[in-house]
Amino acid sequence: MVKKINKLFRTISEQDSATGASLRLFGRYFTFRKMCKFLRKSQWWSKEEIKKYQLKKLEKLLNHAYENVPYYTKLFNKIGFNLNNFQSFNDLNKIPFLTKDIVRENVEELKAKNYPEHKFECATTGGSTGAPLGFFLEKDVWFAKHMAFGEVFHNRAKCSFLNKFVGIIGTDPICEKQFFGRILMISSFHLKDENLSMLIGKIQRFGPKYIMGYPSAVTILADFINKNNIKHFPKIKAIFCHGETIFEWQRSLIEETFGCKILCSHGMAELCIFAGTCEKSNYYHISPEYGYVELINSDGEVIEKEDELGEIVATGFHNDIFPFIRYKTGDFGMYSNEKCECGRNTKRLKTIEGRIQDFVVTKKNKLMSLTGFHHLIATKSQGIKESQIYQDTEGKIVFNVIKDKDFKEKYIQPFLDSFQKHFGNELDISIKYVDSIPRTKRGKYRFLIQKLPIDFKKYRF
Repeated sequence: MVKKINKLFRTISEQDSATGASLRLFGRYFTFRKMCKFLRKSQWWSKEEIKKYQLKKLEKLLNHAYENVPYYTKLFNKIGFNLNNFQSFNDLNKIPFLTKDIVRENVEELKAKNYPEHKFECATTGGSTGAPLGFFLEKDVWFAKHMAFGEVFHNRAKCSFLNKFVGIIGTDPICEKQFFGRILMISSFHLKDENLSMLIGKIQRFGPKYIMGYPSAVTILADFINKNNIKHFPKIKAIFCHGETIFEWQRSLIEETFGCKILCSHGMAELCIFAGTCEKSNYYHISPEYGYVELINSDGEVIEKEDELGEIVATGFHNDIFPFIRYKTGDFGMYSNEKCECGRNTKRLKTIEGRIQDFVVTKKNKLMSLTGFHHLIATKSQGIKESQIYQDTEGKIVFNVIKDKDFKEKYIQPFLDSFQKHFGNELDISIKYVDSIPRTKRGKYRFLIQKLPIDFKKYRF
């Protein structure tokens, strides 16, 4: 049965067109509008109001899961979890984590039996770090609610989905207009020198209010504009980035090029977490209306203090048809306990580090974040057009490098020296010249190809 279900998930198309998505939203416009109205008010809640709301949602979700979802009925009975005694967030710790492997092995058992079959919509993750994960969402309802969170997030920059905008994602056509001509969709697969002049010309004539896309894709656009001294670019009000970790050098380049602020969001197909930066800060506000979020250390203990990196564990509030409760996302972040100048009282993440597969392993079997690598590449990569790290051996990494047109061999040694100086003897680094660096199926750029099986039990930060 599991194999048949996984085969079904693999046949699902990667994404709807913008026009199709808009028509889909129209069918659930009341749900979308109601959620938007709620979120515009709830984003200014006090900490006490947030706590009260989340405890109520958790209690409702746990009761629903026990009564209607076979997996949780069996699990709660097995561990003796008494729903009548659920009083605080600490009580949630009694429930074991949900992992991707558990989901794969229990797809049918995780489906809520009080929903008719026609309400179930197949969905998958991107599978960029392994096999795609298949699961279910409540047909159309999930989309309307998720879009409401996106709309209110865009409102932070006085923008809306109804504005003209440029979207840069992994599409097949190099460039096409969608949503009745209000969206100019550009393929991240085709951001190459031979196409960029043409694409920028189309953006200039289109005159968008904002640009939305992967940070790596918008960076390529900004870099080309700077190198070619392109003038008369349309006045952009905001840049919205998602899908990848954004690094400070990228943020600086993009904001200086377009003369506006970047707002970044973090979400996932499993509908467990939505977080976004705001008008006043580059830290991520976790939306408490979307789900309940925890950070855990390598021993599975909940982290409360700031500046301690932990894995994001999330419980979603908007997919009762296939609940994810205490789901280990594989993403990492660290809290900020400072109050934001914007006035929102939500929990904030200083950083979202990305998947555990985005860490390299040193000679001492420690996990090392790639944040430092990105900064060095930005400042020491003269003559290098693109690069990607590959690791299949502990303590060793290979840089796959695409040469720029002004590349010279003498540029490589300072590049290597800067890394060895920064990381000492922790890593041995070698260079491999390549003609291209492929994107994922969804058009994302993966800076690290990690072939080592990363396991918290074996490796530590």
